[in-house]
Amino acid sequence: MPGLDVQKMKYTLPVIFISLGLLWYSLRPIPALVELNKYKSFPTTSGTIQKIEIFGSTGPNKGDYLKGKFVYTIDGKEYISSSPTVPGGYSGDDSARYRKLKKIEQKENQATVYFNPEFPREAYLSVKTSGFQYFMDFVFGGVIIGMGIWMIIASKLQERSLNQSEQDNPITRP
Repeated sequence: MPGLDVQKMKYTLPVIFISLGLLWYSLRPIPALVELNKYKSFPTTSGTIQKIEIFGSTGPNKGDYLKGKFVYTIDGKEYISSSPTVPGGYSGDDSARYRKLKKIEQKENQATVYFNPEFPREAYLSVKTSGFQYFMDFVFGGVIIGMGIWMIIASKLQERSLNQSEQDNPITRP
């Protein structure tokens, strides 16, 4: 093609793959793990779940998310949750989290509440779920990045092989 330099473009696709993998990490598993670990350092108290709902998101991060209304007591003062989102989930993970919280709401109604000691109104419900979704998101991003790196290595090996074959079999021209 006129004006198209293949040599300059041979790294374009690998760079796109590596960039997509890094973008995947920055949008999906890393923010979820940061959010999940943020509240795990908070102290805990017992809380009563009043209502658990699952909502569909229409924002840039589409998917389902949980909202829970719960009451908890700290130092004799009662609080109603002011940050009711249950953190650390994806839409698939949230459905499992929702089922577990719904079961708690319908049966014993008591749950562990993590609260910010500086701002006790900031609290989150705790629900243990499988880390499989996090693992799969890291694997998926790693595969995309790995494909980009593999393309670069394969290109370099092919280039080295061509250079070696040219040195071994020189073509003489008159």
